[in-house]
Amino acid sequence: MNDKILYAIYDDEINDAQKAKSAEEILKNNPDDLLTRAHLVHYYHNTRIKSPSNDVDSDRFRHLKWFITNKPYLQFCGGAPFSLKPSDPMYEEVKVLWEKATDNFDDEMCKINAYLFIAGSSFIADSSAKADHDIAPRLFDRLFPEETDSLWVLALGDQLKSSENYLSALISVEQNSAMTGDKDLKAKLEKELKKVKSWDLYAYRNCIDGNDAPHETFAKCFAEEMTLDDAAAIAGHTVFRYETSSALRFDPVVLYYRFRLYCWIVKHLPYAKLTSTEAFAAPFCRIKSSDILGNVPTRYFSSMFAFLSELWIAQLHEFELNTNVIQNAATFAFESGRFFVSAIKPLEIELNKTAAGKKALSRVKAR
Repeated sequence: MNDKILYAIYDDEINDAQKAKSAEEILKNNPDDLLTRAHLVHYYHNTRIKSPSNDVDSDRFRHLKWFITNKPYLQFCGGAPFSLKPSDPMYEEVKVLWEKATDNFDDEMCKINAYLFIAGSSFIADSSAKADHDIAPRLFDRLFPEETDSLWVLALGDQLKSSENYLSALISVEQNSAMTGDKDLKAKLEKELKKVKSWDLYAYRNCIDGNDAPHETFAKCFAEEMTLDDAAAIAGHTVFRYETSSALRFDPVVLYYRFRLYCWIVKHLPYAKLTSTEAFAAPFCRIKSSDILGNVPTRYFSSMFAFLSELWIAQLHEFELNTNVIQNAATFAFESGRFFVSAIKPLEIELNKTAAGKKALSRVKAR
């Protein structure tokens, strides 16, 4: 259910005043109908942007207050519909609600949501607000006083301290394993690859829609001999979930699995089209300036792409004469190189060492 609520902000289930009124009546009889309440939060948030009014503010605040008081640990509560500028009349009251929630709920996601609201708001302070620019480090130390391996906390800490602890956690997992896939497993996967005409479509059809991400299952898949069926399940569930509307802009846990999935594909099936399809390879292929990797300062993700560059170089050495591997590596180099120039440079140099590599780069640049 948490997942359905989280993605309620991306639909228009309630898109006019009459539907909102009907939804309010539903909540009178069933106040714990979280999905209906989430849709109302989304509706009032959008209405406030288009046509601000005191009535809309009041309705929105009523539902924000309910969620923060009763369900502050839902990831939904850290998204854009809950964000306010410090100059907003509701800001101080909502801030107090979050401070109380962190006292009443010993839950990491509750603390993360509180941090995203209070610290995130200080980052977007407008000229009319007296922003406390020291609030983020003080709040971070209070909410997360101990060292942790929590991906969310590591990512938030990186944004605050200009560190790369989250990225190091991602990359170290792959660095500690072989840079190329096991030969026997690759042979099995090659046979499995031929069983389905379009693995991208297969992944979308088998998307675990509307349920919380089964991260324990995903972790188990990577720990064991993963099949393409396993990979498709991970791809289908995570492809539209790594970007968020929160101040952080991405879900650190989902992006972790997207990164591991892409590394797995490159190591085991570097010649396959899966290395450049959305379901299996986003956001590491076909990067656009509107994507998360194009929006978050590119220097933050540079080390991630430097590792992926090394990974592709390893495949070029493993499959020296395979034109599909060379072309896929060239496609990755060109598309990623527009955003991560220095990180991708070693791969471009490697490709330019051979006539086939030069030709592949020329071909992709001419598209």
